[in-house]
Amino acid sequence: MQKQRFAVPLVGGLDTKHTETTVIPGKLVQADNVVFSDKDTISIRAGLSDLAYSSPAGDTLERLWAHRGQICADGNIFTGTTPVALSENYALKPRPRWLPEIESTGISFDATTHPATTAYDYASNGTISVTAVADDNLSYSGGAPGAGARISILDSSGDAARIETLSMPAGVTGTVTFTRVLITASKIFIFYVADIGGTLTLYLQLYDLTAPYNSSGVATSLGALSYGIDFDAVYSAAPATAGALVVGWQQAANNMRFLSLNTSTGAILATDNVALTAGTVAANLNISMGLGGGTYRFYAFYTDTNVGANDISACISGITGNGTALAYGAGTAGATIAAAAVTTVGALTAVDAGTTIVCYYTGYDANNAAVIKKITSTSYTVLTSTGETFVAANLAICGRATFINSDDIRMLVYQHRAATDASYVFFARFRSGSGARYYNGDVHMMGVFNPGNSGPMYTSFASSNFRRLTGAYCTATTNSTVVLKAGDLFSLGGGNASGFSLDRVILNDGGLGYFPVDDGTLLPSGFPTLVTRQIHEHSFSKPPQIVLTAFAGGTHLAAGTAYTFVATYMHVDAKGDVVFSAPSAAVSRTPGVNENGTFTVTCDTITRRSATRIALWRGISGNYYLDNIVNNNPTAVTTTVTTNGTDATVISNEPLYTNGGLLSNQPLPACRAGCTWADRIFVTDGQRIHYTHKKEVNNGYEYSITNQIAVSSSWGKIVGIAGMDDKLVVFGENKVGYIYGDGPNRAGVGEFSQPIEVVQNLGARWGTHKGIISCDEGVWFQSTKGLRLLTRGMQIAKTENGPEFGSEVDDLNPGVANRPYSSTTVVNVVAATAIPSKNEIRFYLDNGTCLVLNRDWNQWSKFTAHTTTDAVATDKFYHIHSTSVIRYYDEGTSGGDQQPCGDGAARTEFPVTVKTSKLSLGGVQGFQRVSEVDWTVATDDAFTTSSPVSFTLTATTDEGNATAQAYTLSAQGAVEHYFALQPAYQKSSWVQIKMEFDPNTTGSTAVSRFVGRIRFLNLGLWLGLKRGFSKQNRVKY
Repeated sequence: MQKQRFAVPLVGGLDTKHTETTVIPGKLVQADNVVFSDKDTISIRAGLSDLAYSSPAGDTLERLWAHRGQICADGNIFTGTTPVALSENYALKPRPRWLPEIESTGISFDATTHPATTAYDYASNGTISVTAVADDNLSYSGGAPGAGARISILDSSGDAARIETLSMPAGVTGTVTFTRVLITASKIFIFYVADIGGTLTLYLQLYDLTAPYNSSGVATSLGALSYGIDFDAVYSAAPATAGALVVGWQQAANNMRFLSLNTSTGAILATDNVALTAGTVAANLNISMGLGGGTYRFYAFYTDTNVGANDISACISGITGNGTALAYGAGTAGATIAAAAVTTVGALTAVDAGTTIVCYYTGYDANNAAVIKKITSTSYTVLTSTGETFVAANLAICGRATFINSDDIRMLVYQHRAATDASYVFFARFRSGSGARYYNGDVHMMGVFNPGNSGPMYTSFASSNFRRLTGAYCTATTNSTVVLKAGDLFSLGGGNASGFSLDRVILNDGGLGYFPVDDGTLLPSGFPTLVTRQIHEHSFSKPPQIVLTAFAGGTHLAAGTAYTFVATYMHVDAKGDVVFSAPSAAVSRTPGVNENGTFTVTCDTITRRSATRIALWRGISGNYYLDNIVNNNPTAVTTTVTTNGTDATVISNEPLYTNGGLLSNQPLPACRAGCTWADRIFVTDGQRIHYTHKKEVNNGYEYSITNQIAVSSSWGKIVGIAGMDDKLVVFGENKVGYIYGDGPNRAGVGEFSQPIEVVQNLGARWGTHKGIISCDEGVWFQSTKGLRLLTRGMQIAKTENGPEFGSEVDDLNPGVANRPYSSTTVVNVVAATAIPSKNEIRFYLDNGTCLVLNRDWNQWSKFTAHTTTDAVATDKFYHIHSTSVIRYYDEGTSGGDQQPCGDGAARTEFPVTVKTSKLSLGGVQGFQRVSEVDWTVATDDAFTTSSPVSFTLTATTDEGNATAQAYTLSAQGAVEHYFALQPAYQKSSWVQIKMEFDPNTTGSTAVSRFVGRIRFLNLGLWLGLKRGFSKQNRVKY
């Protein structure tokens, strides 16, 4: 055989799609920790260095983001209002979090037959979720038409495991009101009130806690509610081995009844009657559990409508516990503990705050303006309080409180508006202890949700018949889940546009990205955050309220003229862009004589915007004009603003942005991901797409409640979106497509197209929104198959050899089509970053791998030792290495703290491996004889060593025979180094070559920090070919 040299290119990049035998020569089956430095060579990658910073106590790294070329990070505490640059010598400060996910409970309503006041409750144990709803329009055996209750049980994957109507006891003749759900260690407890022949009766229905979640039979009557329809129940696993469950209601004119129930069977263990003041009518009943002095006590807080609309009372059950068993003794009789400084008290909720019991309540003044206040008990055993404390204005309670710690008490609240308006719902955390305050006050918004047309919250929670508060499931740092009512127009439930459904909202910790907005940055989260020269909420969470007016003789308002007045919050950012809140409810005035006006307006105590102001607008002949502006005081409940000039002066001032029927501004809802496109901000919560109005000169990006795009459920959940040319690309779980059009104007006229499908049978993998990244060629995303590129022509890109571009690394990024995903079968992209000057995209996977795409040559390689939860790129590639460490790709003189070879320093080392395919130059099963393998390595002029660097060259043939040879690299400076290997087993049908730089864990090998500059120039094989098939021993004839 005549020998000849075959050059084997090394720059074809990774190919894991094909078998190692069929991979095209030049492609690599392993390319660990190398980069493609040019068309002909590959190099060892640079090392990694740790970013030096000082983290505040209790902070953990959760999100990296870029702002104006600076690197910033957020954590789990909330401090400061100025973005902090993150550099090698700069301190780290925390930022907000919470990633929203919305899914249907499977319960929906037709609003023509179901009132907006329909009451529901929710509970979860972290594995299953249960929703129960009172429904007055059901027909089934065992009960009269129009009375009943429904439940929905969702399993750990979010699928509806059981949705059914409860079997009512015989004799139900009236309504079924109020449900309460508790989950014990073994059962699901469903409480409800039913009208039995004119007598309201409390019933209990049990369900199994394991699939198929069967009912335990007919509901059990616990007793009559002769003095109102309010009841409550509480469960804790702590007081006894089997836990403790207590239900309570006003059983008689002067009696509060507490029942202790078996947590497995629901059987009554004990009855405890506690005396009330004669004539008491207990409404808004809430039961809480305290843990004072190692004993477990059950408290009932309520408003006593017989004493006064602003009275808050409480009593203590005689049921106690010592950690192993319950005891039954005398309770503490009911007594008034606070006379709230409000006209009426609405919903209330109480919680054990660690050392005391705290009761939050909604108060309404004579003008129906809402405020949240709290009272704190002085001890666990004495019914006295330290007095009421202001918490927040223009918000009202619509959920039960959940205690995390004294500075983290969570509950649902809503934006208090007129009785006919749909209200935004917020999931908020309240500070009750002495820890650092949230921004300016004691309330931090974790999530904000657009209610669609679900009806007014006021009707449900400010009327005497509908004060039942829904529960929530919360953990300290993992997630929170709640169920919200959403209008069918924007909900998962389907049905007509005047109906509504119940959707579960999950707020998960972490997994949030960012995107640029002009020269600022938007941080998607439960409460979207905008970074300009400050860090603050994207939109004002609520409008102000005019709570008091006073008029006196003057010159500003003309006698006999009909005026209306509204107020707004406003803020001017560093660029001069103005953002307004929604206007308040209007106040009318027709003076009898010329006069001036003074208006008391609620301050915004939640905003993180510094220099927020309050604007008063005067309505003249159907339009509003700026009357006066005062500073907002974030630590005060109200401030005053006066009229300022005659009508002739005011009418020449700035007009209100809603004049002419234009839409009012509302908070941008909770979102997972987003982008800017067509002069708008677009975001998605996984269920809907929300968008702002078109950006106008000197105005911020403003959002209105109707600015939404509904996506068919056939798309699955919306994973992410990206702007590309004249299209907004939509990545659904089941489909990929786009939206086009100019969209509506400020009056709501116009629209975007419905999503148009362009890629069939391929969707994006849920949870990989941070893996969506745009480039000149199109948009990369993680599909259900693996990484794929959607081109500007709206097609999946293919390689020059035919397969889909990205499929070359599918084996390193395996995918499945359906959720829930198993961590053993799926690798998710947690972040994707790019530096335009490097023309390189890096995809960080949740298994510690980083897939690197060189866009110049369309070649893939793999980095190891890149465990991360988030990454970002500016002038360098940064990623979170742990909860307290940020690492960056260090190509500077330091060379990095993580190196491919030891240099005697305390460094973390990583291996470098390059492996070819199984090279069959004589064809498949052809005969070849490889006599020598040669390899050329180059170093640059900065390369120095104090002792040789070791590497290994291995040749393996089809008989599994391998020849390995260790070499050293000791020359100095810019030199090309030539190495040759003579395989011991030369006859074969294929040969595979592997080159390795092995980490030296002892650090005995000293190498400069420029080891990353080692380049692999070429690989050659000296071989002879022979016609015919290989005659190796394993060939059978």
